[in-house]
Amino acid sequence: MSYRKRPLIITLLLSYFAWIEIANAQPLSNVEKDPTMIFAKQDLVAWCIVPYDSVERDAAQRMQMLNRLGITKYAWDWRQKHLKTLPTELKEAEKHNIEVTAIWFWVDQRVQDTLTAEHEQILQDVISAKLKTTLWISFDPAFFDALEHDQKIEKAVKVLRIIKSKVENAGIKLALYNHGEWFGNPLNQLAILDQLGDPIAGIVYNFHHAHDHIDQYEVYIRAALPRLWVVNLNGMQLKGEKIMPINSGDMEKSMIKTLVDLGYKGKIGILGHVEDKDVEVVLRQNIEGLKNMLISLDYKEPLKSYQ
Repeated sequence: MSYRKRPLIITLLLSYFAWIEIANAQPLSNVEKDPTMIFAKQDLVAWCIVPYDSVERDAAQRMQMLNRLGITKYAWDWRQKHLKTLPTELKEAEKHNIEVTAIWFWVDQRVQDTLTAEHEQILQDVISAKLKTTLWISFDPAFFDALEHDQKIEKAVKVLRIIKSKVENAGIKLALYNHGEWFGNPLNQLAILDQLGDPIAGIVYNFHHAHDHIDQYEVYIRAALPRLWVVNLNGMQLKGEKIMPINSGDMEKSMIKTLVDLGYKGKIGILGHVEDKDVEVVLRQNIEGLKNMLISLDYKEPLKSYQ
């Protein structure tokens, strides 16, 4: 049966059974006693903090900044100039007790039967460092140009199998990262994972790439929940800017509450995604915004970690 024709109830059931299979492998926050503890400050993942930084910190300075903020986890994103510094980045993270939760892995039209030299270098550096992390994999929308739905799934799965073959013995997991358009739809990502057949591959959901399907937000979160590992927060307003501080929009409060109500147990990310600002200032603003959001939602337990 074509995935696009599959009733939603079947999709939900398949996702539930996938959750049963991966429950022990999925990275979870310590939320058994209180589901709101997914927002504890010490568990937040800083995201978009390498190229988005007007100060242009080096690896050591970046880890010192995270230490000052009380953030213990981050995901590494990059531009071409940052590739050569990845080994240093990983060493500094270990030195400063910072967990490299994920590595950004962008796939574009250059990838067909083999990965790019940049991809190979990233994998070599991560494997050499014996880092057990997750690749946040996203596809350039143009990668799927002129293809039908099922062809897009097949093309994505082909690339994911190439990546998987290179990292599966290194303890590195794969997660699909929504970045807009066809691949940004979690139902399409679930179709890809269904065909990939990897029980411990997950999904990263980004508020700042969710404006186009915000009316389906609860449906998508409910369907993705068994494979949902990380949700990156952002201020949300339909006619507002794409990037907004947490607690500055009029929609993220209900979106955040939905995560808790549906029983989400994965990680929460905060953005530094402002190109012309000091990323420390941006992260502080989002930490403060999230804190105030927790106050307004009356989530008392995680608030204790913001004192």
